[in-house]
Amino acid sequence: MNIVFIGMSGSGKSTFAKYCADLLNMPIIDLDGEICRKYGGSIPAIFAAGGEKFFRELELNEAIEAANSSGAIIATGGGTVTQKEAMLALKKSGLVVHLNCDLQTLVDRLSGANDDRPLLETDSLAETLQKMLDERERLYYEYADVVLNETDVLKSRNIENAPLGDQLGALYLELVLKLEKKVYAKFK
Repeated sequence: MNIVFIGMSGSGKSTFAKYCADLLNMPIIDLDGEICRKYGGSIPAIFAAGGEKFFRELELNEAIEAANSSGAIIATGGGTVTQKEAMLALKKSGLVVHLNCDLQTLVDRLSGANDDRPLLETDSLAETLQKMLDERERLYYEYADVVLNETDVLKSRNIENAPLGDQLGALYLELVLKLEKKVYAKFK
């Protein structure tokens, strides 16, 4: 069984996936990283060469390939959720975890990082993210087996400004608690 992380750009999918993979001694598959490794260059270069449609085709291929693995942590791109075929394959392969952040957290994390994210090259990052969120939020919840609301977890523990390791540890513990509740619910 795989563990698949979905969520908006800036929600921390790649960072949290690496943390979990290291902690659980599991291999990690980062879809964006695989695309860059196999097709050369960076996400912006791939977008420049073929546009978003071309990128989504590559992403679909990588998602299906990742779904055929077993026992891996998979970090998706923020837009992977818009591809039904990719998401059905990933969901069938394991547990889907939605990393959910509030808009301000996403804006704070992504300010100044737009060079690596072609869809965020805009004059108004907050408006662009809100539009993406409006288009994708329903899908994130539809495909998720577990939802981790990062903002709530960090605020409830008063660690919004704590070192990254502390934040990741708190999210991991919350994930374990949610999984435990899910398991117990099946046996009732």
